[in-house]
Amino acid sequence: MWVRFPSPAPCDCRAQSCNMTNATVSLTIQLTPDEVYRASVRVMLRKMRIFIFIGVIFLLVMGGVYVAHPSTPQQLLVSIAPFFYLMFAFCAAVFVVPYFSTRASFKKDDQQPTVLTFSDDGISIQSSEGKSHADWDVIHQVTETERDFLIGVSEKSFWTIPKRTIPDESTLITLRKLFQSHVQGRLTLFAENV
Repeated sequence: MWVRFPSPAPCDCRAQSCNMTNATVSLTIQLTPDEVYRASVRVMLRKMRIFIFIGVIFLLVMGGVYVAHPSTPQQLLVSIAPFFYLMFAFCAAVFVVPYFSTRASFKKDDQQPTVLTFSDDGISIQSSEGKSHADWDVIHQVTETERDFLIGVSEKSFWTIPKRTIPDESTLITLRKLFQSHVQGRLTLFAENV
């Protein structure tokens, strides 16, 4: 069951008491090539959804024109052939390019685990490259699926957190509550027990 939660209003902790969870979730993440590929395809499909919409409209218009003014099937195929070339290019961009870029990145990186710690203070990130911290306001979107969380930290950057890294149901519920309390952007959770 998909539940879309309204984004909370911005909270100024100095002026009023904020909705704090007083919880911390620490996850050790080492992504597989398949997980990175799936997340990349999802992001590409989101970015290109206008092209999908325009393509469907084009097919409907062409079908309507053919029904209103029947011509030979060969003329119909000639008139929609450019659309099929564009669809082939679209599929290559969405499915093939992420596949090869994922393979290339996994060949050149040592793929050490990353530890993400979510708390009321923000997100602490510890990797082989060092430690860093991100405030909650950098996250503009969180989408949960059956397999993972996709966290948008900018228009072109995202994090993926596989659910296999979440040790138990209570940790999953705590993570959802942290997202509900602190994410100011779009929040779509696959929630049953929140």
